[in-house]
Amino acid sequence: MIEGYIHSIESMGLVDGPGIRTVVFFQGCRLRCRYCHNPDTWAMRSGKEQIFTPEQLVNKLLRFKPYFGDNGGVTFSGGEPLLQKDFLCEVLLLCKHAGIHTCIDTAGCGCGGYEEILAHTDLVLLDIKHFSLDGYHSITGQFTIPLRRAKGRYASLDPSRGGPRTHGFRRPSGRAARVSAYDPQHSAGGAAALPHAGCEQVSCTGYPVFLRGRTRPSAGSLG
Repeated sequence: MIEGYIHSIESMGLVDGPGIRTVVFFQGCRLRCRYCHNPDTWAMRSGKEQIFTPEQLVNKLLRFKPYFGDNGGVTFSGGEPLLQKDFLCEVLLLCKHAGIHTCIDTAGCGCGGYEEILAHTDLVLLDIKHFSLDGYHSITGQFTIPLRRAKGRYASLDPSRGGPRTHGFRRPSGRAARVSAYDPQHSAGGAAALPHAGCEQVSCTGYPVFLRGRTRPSAGSLG
């Protein structure tokens, strides 16, 4: 029996794809991004995760379907949803049969099965951490850029080739041209670069987080 490890479920997501969405945060991620806002999702098993079968999760999602309207749906985030490929594939297939619009918010760091996953996905938010190995390691703590390993697989993100629509690339601001130059052959059609927001180094649940460009808020300003 296929089971999935879910960190949490947000029933009213407004910034994770079009419309009103339910956001399912998967447990587990191989990256250790310096600006991660969900470090409690890193471990595959935290001891606090919720365990679902694909049918159980989709039955729960169906309860929120009346709120999706014409352009809402479900976004699978994390963590890294691609790490639970068998569970994700089955959930995507069940969502499609139920008429639920699906979106994956991913850094592309999975464990295979990409063709099948993309075949059942309506929208992908692809987070490109950096275009160079040194920059990628500095940000994520890892040495291999997933897009280098999976060239061609992510080419199917191009809607002109029958793949799911790509809403945008998240990347360090000011590097759009160099990202395009890195792999122009497999650039997703119509993708737009989304800038990173930033602030000083802060600590979140004991993990260091490094962002730039904004001042740390005072304790009084937080109420």
